[in-house]
Amino acid sequence: MTINPRLEMEKSIVLATIGKGTIQKQFLDYYVDIHPVFHANDVISDYNRLKADVIEDYKAGIGSTEIVKDLYRRCDIKVTTHTLLTWLRALDVPIRPPTRERQRVIRTEWERERMKEIKRLKEEIASLKKTHNAMIDELMMCKSTLRLCTSEKESLEQKLALREEEIKEITIKG
Repeated sequence: MTINPRLEMEKSIVLATIGKGTIQKQFLDYYVDIHPVFHANDVISDYNRLKADVIEDYKAGIGSTEIVKDLYRRCDIKVTTHTLLTWLRALDVPIRPPTRERQRVIRTEWERERMKEIKRLKEEIASLKKTHNAMIDELMMCKSTLRLCTSEKESLEQKLALREEEIKEITIKG
């Protein structure tokens, strides 16, 4: 196989223009496979079209995993989602935060029953917490009332002691 200097020069022009990253090199390889004879301007315009499509898809809410699968189907570009997001970041595309709280897809009856049981237990825990908090509030009120009653009892005992002293004095004098 002979190396065509014109095609090698076209490749170097393309890589110098679009960049030498993983996605760019794989796109160029894909393009060369489809179009053995090509011009740098054609590759650059197709790359820019691909780039615009990916950015548009990402901004439209399509997930990075789906875009990676689409790149593989369309252009035989094999990259990870991390590589894709790094590439998008380099293109100044705002990256969405990852989806951490995904709803579990229930697939079996057994799983459905477990999810119902978990939901019931969570509701029961919430109910018990409310009851616990109400009991604590009631206990605090009882403690407060007990302190008030104890204080009142001591006050009445002091008054009683004073009255008993008065009665003794009256009995002794009288």
